[in-house]
Amino acid sequence: MGRPIKPKYIGKYNAGDDAGANLASVAMTAGGSGYYAANVTVVFSAPTEASGTQATGTAIISANAAQVITGVTITNAGSGYAGTATVTFGGPNTSPAFGTVTLKSEVNPSIKCYANIAGNGSTTTQLGDILRQKSGHRYLVQTSQGTSVCSLAAFANSALISTTTDGKMNIAAFDSAGGTYWVRKLFDRTVTLVPVTGTQYAANVKVAWTLGAATLNVGTSTSPAANATVTLDHI
Repeated sequence: MGRPIKPKYIGKYNAGDDAGANLASVAMTAGGSGYYAANVTVVFSAPTEASGTQATGTAIISANAAQVITGVTITNAGSGYAGTATVTFGGPNTSPAFGTVTLKSEVNPSIKCYANIAGNGSTTTQLGDILRQKSGHRYLVQTSQGTSVCSLAAFANSALISTTTDGKMNIAAFDSAGGTYWVRKLFDRTVTLVPVTGTQYAANVKVAWTLGAATLNVGTSTSPAANATVTLDHI
């Protein structure tokens, strides 16, 4: 077996103990009017990650008669957000308020996986956190459907992003041209690939990986150069 993947690439070891970012700020794009401090609510969207924490906040209302929302105090920045988050304002008003959420940059991006938790009877995968490595192809994974040990799918099928069998999971990789692969085995320094749309690497080739930009493949598909890499899908 190769070297185990470093804990920093696993969701639960990221800042806030979750993969994904947390909230940095809210910028008001429209303050609305007619809001009352006793009735107004601030609701942030749920985090992307199953193990994430939903952010919370309170509205800052102007002291003048218009009762405009001038800002938001974030009381809990949450965790597990990927890509975007939204905010909505509830409560009686004469015109609605709107805001835009900015997320903090992640300190340690973690590997993104899609899994169908064993025994849940579903055919739909969910975005999940890798909690622990069991072997090069088996991982303890948590999604919104629960937690179980899942094994990496051993064949290429683009539909596996959205559907797969119980107890299976997928990690995607991308070559420098944007070609896609499923990861069949994953270790700290290398992955074993199964092509989906990618053509730079043949099936079952071991390739170095990164969470940054993939290095251009300067070798052949069956014998890639040592400095050629793929990018793992990550949050």
